[in-house]
Amino acid sequence: MLSVLSCLRALMAAATAVVMVSAAAPAASAENVATTPANASARVYGSGWACNEGFREQGTGCVAIVLPANAYLTDGIYGTGWDCSYGFTAERGACVQVKVPANAHLNSYGTRWACDRGYRLESDTCNLVTPPKHGYLTNSSYGDGWACERGYAMSGEECVKIVVPANGYLVTSSTGFGWKCERGYQEAASACIEVVVPVNAHLNSSGDAWDCNRPFIRSEKVCIIR
Repeated sequence: MLSVLSCLRALMAAATAVVMVSAAAPAASAENVATTPANASARVYGSGWACNEGFREQGTGCVAIVLPANAYLTDGIYGTGWDCSYGFTAERGACVQVKVPANAHLNSYGTRWACDRGYRLESDTCNLVTPPKHGYLTNSSYGDGWACERGYAMSGEECVKIVVPANGYLVTSSTGFGWKCERGYQEAASACIEVVVPVNAHLNSSGDAWDCNRPFIRSEKVCIIR
């Protein structure tokens, strides 16, 4: 009999707890709804609220986002809440079409343009590039728009042949003579002269001078013992 009474008491206590929780839940919900402004929704997790799509937070409420022509809504919490479509750029609250001149194309973002290959930018137009003899077109729409073939160097609007001295070789560097000396030689004017390595010395890592072997030290053009 006692066990039956104990079970009944436990069931009554559980039922009372369920009733208390059910009664409390609507009160919490009502409180949350009361603090959520128009055009907003209570956050699923935690407290607070967030503006609905098409609205952005301003002060303690949510105001409608004014979407200009050729624009679309974004998910950003800050800023205007919109961005311009491809081919348009934002100017004074509007989306203005990017004017692409002849022989040009929009960049990957659609906000600017660049000249086609074979044309270069001059003021706001793209003008035809005509490479000189022994020159070729580059992919750059800025600068000259062309470069010289290997073995030639730019000189004004022409490509002149690079004269490589004996014991020298061509390089692709845009600076210097367009050539360098072989290892064991050093540049002198327009020639490559042999590096004279004294006794107890060796060519340095660059190959255009020498260092003394340890424990010798340099003394003018020779290596002497310490």
